Amino acid sequence: MFKDLSSLLEHDCQLVIKDTVTSTNDEAFSQALCSPQSAFSAAHPLVVVSTEQAAGRGRLGRFWESPPGGVYLSVLFEPDFAQEGGWGEGENSSAKGRGDAIFSLSPLVALAVYDALLTFAAEELYIKWPNDIISARGKLAGVLIELKQKIYVVIGVGVNVNHPDAGTSLGATYLVDETAREPSCEEVAAAVLKSLFSSYDTWRTQGCSFAPFVAAYREHMALVGKQVCVRAADGTELASGVVEGIDERARLLLAGKDGPTPVTAGEVTLANKLPPS
Repeated sequence: MFKDLSSLLEHDCQLVIKDTVTSTNDEAFSQALCSPQSAFSAAHPLVVVSTEQAAGRGRLGRFWESPPGGVYLSVLFEPDFAQEGGWGEGENSSAKGRGDAIFSLSPLVALAVYDALLTFAAEELYIKWPNDIISARGKLAGVLIELKQKIYVVIGVGVNVNHPDAGTSLGATYLVDETAREPSCEEVAAAVLKSLFSSYDTWRTQGCSFAPFVAAYREHMALVGKQVCVRAADGTELASGVVEGIDERARLLLAGKDGPTPVTAGEVTLANKLPPS
């Protein structure tokens, strides 16, 4: 399905194409372990693309159904700041800065995927914080970012392009339903990678700050002005309020009595909706 993808890519990368994998994130890390350390930089990342995932996963450990007909890809590289002492979970300012940078990658990639898919979609698309792309019909794409060995960052993207033979998944929508024409999976993968690399380069040159992207992200956010609940993976409510937007640290902002309340993690649902199962 992706045999001509390399000819569509504009960014230098090591491209690995598989018919099926457990997950493209796992395959990317497995490939990296067989290569010399620091072999993959942002300028020359490893890209794994597969037509199917046997054990795809999304945020909060949820299963991501990945049948043939979609685009499943991962990008692995070692960020510059990984060489400065890891990802940064300590109390010093530089560590916090690196932590903020990694946290902001998720919405940054979501915005890049949104921009890529918008070139195909005839219907309005939205970003559901932090990194789902949705339409009025359902979820179209998702992002999963993982850190490996405090060296690598792995960016996983899954896009529902064509209806699977087994039928549509509950809560999902497909790019063929959102567009006036039927894009090929190769076109979609190339567009996603082009947008992702462009956004990452801009983010990197801006000091790994999400600030330049806040306005564009908020413009396309779902649920702004809506009363929502934010829940943990087990359904426990973490916060609630009216969505105001997103801040420069990529945190969700909920209206509060004393000003906006920032939220750093959780699953967002309308206040009258049940938590995801």
